[in-house]
Amino acid sequence: MKANCPLPATIVGSLLLACSGFVCGQATEWDHSMSDGQTAMAAKQYAQAETSYRQALAFSEKHFKNDARSSATLVKLAESCNAQGKKDDAETFANRAATSLADALKAHKPKNASEELQQAESSAALFDRVGDIFSANEKYADAEGMYQRVIAVRVHYADQKPPAKPTNEDFLRLLAQGATNSQAKVADAEDKLGNLYVRERKFSEAEELFRQSAAIREKVYGADQPPFAQSLGELARCYALQGEYARAELLYKQVVEILEHTSFRDTAEMAACLENYALVLRKTGQEAQAKSVNDRAQALRVQLSKTAH
Repeated sequence: MKANCPLPATIVGSLLLACSGFVCGQATEWDHSMSDGQTAMAAKQYAQAETSYRQALAFSEKHFKNDARSSATLVKLAESCNAQGKKDDAETFANRAATSLADALKAHKPKNASEELQQAESSAALFDRVGDIFSANEKYADAEGMYQRVIAVRVHYADQKPPAKPTNEDFLRLLAQGATNSQAKVADAEDKLGNLYVRERKFSEAEELFRQSAAIREKVYGADQPPFAQSLGELARCYALQGEYARAELLYKQVVEILEHTSFRDTAEMAACLENYALVLRKTGQEAQAKSVNDRAQALRVQLSKTAH
């Protein structure tokens, strides 16, 4: 029920920002090392991947100054270390990746709307990946900082308005903002930080973000569409975890009603929502209704299992 498709598994391609003094032939060794690292990661040969990424990093730091290729290399190196349980190394490289990208962005201002979009997408993706590393290692304050940077990038790009006398580039930016669902990506970033806050039991902060994402999705998609229901479901879970079952009940009921009239009617997302709704109904003493809702959820699970086989 995500509002947008997830970003690609690799951000290396999107991080190839313009770099002065770059000669195509120089990239060969870096390209080969990065490709070898990707192949090793896919095969879960994490130590081998680390070796390849270290080779790529040595090359990029020698040949690329203030270039996002170094940032991309660092985040992949961080992920290969994290996969081996080398958390300290992973976090060091992750921080270096974020700092390196910030330097690259300062050094290379976008020349047109296309580069501006590329920089927004690549920087948001990298900060998000760095945040994921910290989140996985329960370094929540560091993860918060990275996810907040993702939100800042998304908001800055999505909120840009054309000047009084727009140029062709201004029109292209507006087209790109619409084509890439820039506002909806703000909501996705807010949900991710909101869910981190839930893990930390910072419920008031999480609630605020879920409300903001709901407002965005209602405006972008409409109040009768699954993306809006997604935000309501997150907010309902936040209430339920605080024991505010009556408020959660109303929201889960609304989510079910929305999904009922969409292509999500007979999906795993609906089954999960029904199960959560049933749990909340039990908490408020509505056993008969809870049983009815849960029975429907389990019947849907059986149906989905048969379809899968």
